[in-house]
Amino acid sequence: MTYQGAVSKIVRIEKEPLPARPLLRIGAAAACLGGAMAVIGNALHGPADVTMDGLRHLAHNGVFGIYGADHFLLAIAVVFVCNGLAAIAQSIEAEPGASWARLGFVNVLIGGAVMLAALGIDGFALVPMARSWLDASAADQRTLFQIAQALFSAFIGMFALAVFVFFGCVPLLYGTAFLTSRVYARWMGIAAIAGGLVGLPLGMALAFQWITSLVYMILFGISATLFAIWVIAAGVVLWRRTTPAF
Repeated sequence: MTYQGAVSKIVRIEKEPLPARPLLRIGAAAACLGGAMAVIGNALHGPADVTMDGLRHLAHNGVFGIYGADHFLLAIAVVFVCNGLAAIAQSIEAEPGASWARLGFVNVLIGGAVMLAALGIDGFALVPMARSWLDASAADQRTLFQIAQALFSAFIGMFALAVFVFFGCVPLLYGTAFLTSRVYARWMGIAAIAGGLVGLPLGMALAFQWITSLVYMILFGISATLFAIWVIAAGVVLWRRTTPAF
């Protein structure tokens, strides 16, 4: 085979679409929908706070009055994104990218499970606790306030680990897989690795210092939004690559 013929064959392989497997297309759609829901949910979340003013906000269902609904939306987003990342990992068939993608999906399962547990505490356990604190007598409020603080500390611990894995390890591993993939552009791999390098120290910061507006609202907000956009972009690429040719 001539050099020109070999190059032409490689180019054809690079542009060749993936087989139109229904599960890959479902996963692509899940990635796009999950990423979009995550962006909306994070924008509506508001500050996390268990001071007395914060508990009053929570007792009235959060800053926007939709605290529980917002966390349910975020929980659905996590499930959709996990399914989308499963399809994205499955779409990478050539080594060494396939092995990196499988490792990435293992971390998706771990980080997704911890994130759902954290959302359960933040969205559905703290709100009833805040209402009980607001309706209690002055003497009981002191006890309930301490319980709310302990519950919030448990949430922060889970959330920090979830951020470390889901927004740190996952994009690093998927980004490494993308660098050698024929399905996804190289810049998507570089962007994912850059995001992972932000997610890892962010998770450690959340674990070892009390949550602040800078860390949570700004750094995590930016990191989570960019990760969601990256998932959407990967879902779009997967959808287009699995579209049957007519």
